[in-house]
Amino acid sequence: MKRLTFLLILASSLTYAKDNPRGYENWEFIDQRLWDSYIFLNTVDMLQTFDMIDKQKDPLYNTIESNPLLGERPKKIEVVALKAAGTYLIYRILDRRRGNRTLSLAFINGVYVKTIAENNQAGLTVEFRF
Repeated sequence: MKRLTFLLILASSLTYAKDNPRGYENWEFIDQRLWDSYIFLNTVDMLQTFDMIDKQKDPLYNTIESNPLLGERPKKIEVVALKAAGTYLIYRILDRRRGNRTLSLAFINGVYVKTIAENNQAGLTVEFRF
């Protein structure tokens, strides 16, 4: 199920950006690659959040997923909705602001790399099997 979720989210996010005639195709090559990386990192973070939500069902597991917007113990559908809305919003902002796009994407990706690494240290995993 995780593999299917990952592929669907990745495909839909990339498809939206690539099908938008004003945007993605007119971006610099580096910005396109950074956007693709953002989508991948965002998806990994979401799957780690799903892992946390599943682990919280175990009464012996003592870490709680807490999202500043969704609160403690969010539902998976809420996480997906928040990620989708956030991705759309970030895309729209980046599409309109060419001057800082590369720096903005590099910063956002850096934040996600740090978040994923911290999640991994907390015992959250994502497994890819193809």
